[in-house]
Amino acid sequence: MADKSKISWTNSTWNCLYGCSRVSPGCENCYAERHCHRFSGEGERHEGLTALRKKGPVWTGKIDLSYHRLFEPFKWLTPRKIFVNSLSDVFHENVPFEFVKAMFGVMACSPEHTFQLLTKRHERMAEFFAEMRERFARFGERAAIWECVYWASEAVRRLRDEGKLTKGQSKRYLDRLEAGAATAKWPLPNVWLGVSAENEEMLQERVPKLFECEAVVRWISAEPLLSGLPGLRGFLVANENGMKLDWIVAGGESGPDARGMELVWATDARDV
Repeated sequence: MADKSKISWTNSTWNCLYGCSRVSPGCENCYAERHCHRFSGEGERHEGLTALRKKGPVWTGKIDLSYHRLFEPFKWLTPRKIFVNSLSDVFHENVPFEFVKAMFGVMACSPEHTFQLLTKRHERMAEFFAEMRERFARFGERAAIWECVYWASEAVRRLRDEGKLTKGQSKRYLDRLEAGAATAKWPLPNVWLGVSAENEEMLQERVPKLFECEAVVRWISAEPLLSGLPGLRGFLVANENGMKLDWIVAGGESGPDARGMELVWATDARDV
């Protein structure tokens, strides 16, 4: 977790997951893949998350669920924008929904912060929100929140039993979760839900799935921008359900073998 992020559109990063796998063209020169590989040797903190191939390191698909980092947002007293999991994907297929729910429980009980959540797993994201919607329908309007807070509370107890939290810390966290659950609303007003859209194909594939999910703010990251986005305009006007994109970030690729970005791709996205 970084208190001061170099990413221009956020203040901090919160990493309680590490590891991923490639799913689309935007993954080809993944900075997170290179970063984790630097610390992936035997006995190092990211061991087994990457493997070295002829063209460089690649993700193995192994995911490190870092329970001890789940409650880091509770330690930040100054409100800030927080990019969620810059070194993984919240909705990766190897991340159990129980862990995702625990993350949402922490976010629900941290209303002072704004969480910027981004995924390339649009279908699994929609599956998660459909499950939350089903809880809501069966058990009442607060069921989704209590479901998430329950799993966050279970994570506290796990850490306590492993000796990674003191009894005092555990009580403070559990008290905060209980208090937060009593006032939080679904969808969480402090969570911005987004998808990556590095080209037109991914834009058209991912944004409709984003619109299936309950969110106060919906956004896309067109980074690295690999083509123009001629269909973007259609998503900036509210559809029949009143849903539209609220925020867009765009930029070129960096690092070794970076692919070029045409300036007009970015300016067209800005000006639609």
